[in-house]
Amino acid sequence: MIEHYGRSIGDDRALLLEELKPDDENTASKKAIEVARETAKRKAYAIAFLKRSDKVRYGQLITDLENQHTMGNDNYPTNITETYNLLTNYKKPRTVPPRRSGETNTNTSTTPVVQEGMTHVRPT
Repeated sequence: MIEHYGRSIGDDRALLLEELKPDDENTASKKAIEVARETAKRKAYAIAFLKRSDKVRYGQLITDLENQHTMGNDNYPTNITETYNLLTNYKKPRTVPPRRSGETNTNTSTTPVVQEGMTHVRPT
């Protein structure tokens, strides 16, 4: 749709300049600019695909990627195939449901028990 109006996601100046680093837009060759434009376009589509994924299933993944990026680790996928594989293979963290009110656990202490080379935990 954007291309219908004569623009492209890869034509975004900020994305293009990010890909051209350390080259400058004015000193880079036409070939370098075209490669940077295609790379920016692939990355933009990958991120768009990721951002439009199901927030319930993949919200934690997106948050983790954002936090990693904040710490200087850019683990974002760079193309649609990587995004698809990331989403397909992602395992949502399991959460322990909260206890119901009024429910108590009388077995709060545990004692390790060794039995024929295996360690077991037995409530006391």
